[in-house]
Amino acid sequence: MWSIQRKLASHVISAMSLREFVAKVLEDEAESRLIPILYGAAENDRIIDMQEVLRSFRDLFHVGCGAGFDVWRLKRALNVGLEKELKEAVKLVRGSVDEMIWSKEESMDSDSSNDLLSKFLEAGLDGELVRNMVISFLMAGTDSTSAAVTWLFWLLTGHRKLKNRW
Repeated sequence: MWSIQRKLASHVISAMSLREFVAKVLEDEAESRLIPILYGAAENDRIIDMQEVLRSFRDLFHVGCGAGFDVWRLKRALNVGLEKELKEAVKLVRGSVDEMIWSKEESMDSDSSNDLLSKFLEAGLDGELVRNMVISFLMAGTDSTSAAVTWLFWLLTGHRKLKNRW
């Protein structure tokens, strides 16, 4: 399965569509979430840890599993605390990805797309497998993205002349 996933993904990842998709997602996230946080910090003259702010986007998908193995098992059996939150978060993520897949399947009849999800679906893979692959790709990009954008901000602060070029 990993080989199939990699083969399908490699065609799309190097393509222009990935750049366009990433640019759109970054633009949406910056406008709706990041810029309001930065404005709030500026208005209140508050210093913020940029990597922590960017990491918070990743943390929406990460939920802890409790303190200690026996406590974790008990919480899981009783469906309480962080285990309940985890179950709800997993359900939300799976539901969102399932909706994304359904929407893509509907649009594929009339639209020829060259994105990763389309390639997975065109390969005739099982729906649950496609969902798990999509979630895997989403999770894989979260840490590296927050670190890369933090580094970008750090570099920009040292090269303030570049601000005028945008």
